[in-house]
Amino acid sequence: MRVLIVDDEAYVHDYVQNIISQKLINMAVSGHAYDGNEAFHQVMEDRPDIIMTDMKMPFSDGLTFMEKLKNEGFPGKIIVLSGYSDFSYSRPAFLMNAFDYILKPIDEMKIAEVLTSAHHKLLEEKRISKENKAWMENAKSLIQEEFLSKILYERYTDVNELYVRADQLNIYLPESNYFTIIIKLFDQQEEKEFFNDNVKKLLSSIIPIHQTILFTNRLSINEYVILVNSKETLSIGSILKGLSFLKTNGNMKAGGSTLKKKLIDLPDSYQEAKHNMNQLTLHPDYRIEPLEQGNSEIKNMWDDLLRITDCFVKSKSKHYASILEDTFNTVFQKYDNTRIKEWEHYVNLFKRKLDRLGQENAEYQNHIRHFESLMLELQWREASAFLKAALKVLTEMFTFHKTNEELITLIKDYTEKNYDTVNLQVIADKFYVSKNYFCSLFKERTGENFGEFLTRIKLERAKIFLKESELKNYEIAELVGYRDQRYFSQVFRKYTGYQPSLYRSQLKEK
Repeated sequence: MRVLIVDDEAYVHDYVQNIISQKLINMAVSGHAYDGNEAFHQVMEDRPDIIMTDMKMPFSDGLTFMEKLKNEGFPGKIIVLSGYSDFSYSRPAFLMNAFDYILKPIDEMKIAEVLTSAHHKLLEEKRISKENKAWMENAKSLIQEEFLSKILYERYTDVNELYVRADQLNIYLPESNYFTIIIKLFDQQEEKEFFNDNVKKLLSSIIPIHQTILFTNRLSINEYVILVNSKETLSIGSILKGLSFLKTNGNMKAGGSTLKKKLIDLPDSYQEAKHNMNQLTLHPDYRIEPLEQGNSEIKNMWDDLLRITDCFVKSKSKHYASILEDTFNTVFQKYDNTRIKEWEHYVNLFKRKLDRLGQENAEYQNHIRHFESLMLELQWREASAFLKAALKVLTEMFTFHKTNEELITLIKDYTEKNYDTVNLQVIADKFYVSKNYFCSLFKERTGENFGEFLTRIKLERAKIFLKESELKNYEIAELVGYRDQRYFSQVFRKYTGYQPSLYRSQLKEK
């Protein structure tokens, strides 16, 4: 921080300068003045951060000097030095925005304390000012982008209204001869500002940057729009070719419109660019190329995947499960070379087939929810991972057991070991079967309902506890999975014909 000392007594200058040089390493004396006029000229030339000024000086006193500074909007801090302690002398100084008031004779510690306080206050104000400025810039940018995004979709009948609103936002829209470019990012990880800077640098090497408007489309996910004001003949192909060298942390696609004459046609220009964008392929090496015909190899692979999925859905066999997982991995390694619309079409067909098997499975549905959310965010790689996990749930669900008899045996064994926590939902999630299917199968194979089987297991275990332990009835009830002792007693009586206490008494008599 730079400090200006203003006083008509030389010893004050020497005294304050020694304190600053010896005790305040973040400060330095920027100048000396001996009256208000001289001080004001130095402030205008040197712009110090802090001013220490006497009140009583020849030619121009401290108050006059401070009034001039206030009128000029001096942003620094003013510390007043005075030999008068009466408030009638200090009050005018504070009305002129004085930061603090130090009485003479000057105390060394007081000088250091006040200067340090002024220093910290200035740093805090600069930080807040910087943050406010950044916030204002962000707010301005957001308002501009919302306006630009809106006019991509709404057709203005009065083009003059469009230009007036744009001028108010410091946006200079093209008057004629422009075209629209759309860039869409997928699996994006980098910050928007970093991407914007890269695009601007690349565009400046192709076309003068003042002829372009780059903004984020606030009405579409991960989409950037460039309006190019092309007064000279400029091929959109050259820009798209330039964009092919743009490196990002995700996949990218781009498309452009033909040259337009009137700004009122901007919605048409945008839709044309969007249509053309959907005809471009995505490549792992970030090349952008038009694709006139669908990729027959990719189409055949997807057709194979869908056929194998149908076979698995019908047979639920390990054979088809293994083939399906291998084919899935192969196809999803190739999606970068597929048109976006084509890829979305096939993925949705595939998911709908899987939904027929997994609609009642909680784990499957959880993976699918993540998949659908990431698809909306255009995070394709992560979305594919969740779809793969959902597929894995289904292949394990229907190949976990070889036969229905083996499934029933596994569930009965599991129930006998975990009778206190088992219920239908636990069985459905653990063994990858729907509740309705399992209940029907269990009844068919065993002749009793699963609920009856579970109750029998619990109560037979309760009988053992009553016979071999001194546990109280409510303790036994909890051990076998009943949280309500009265309900346990009712079920036990219905099963054995006795209340638990009477059952235990009869066992002792025997």
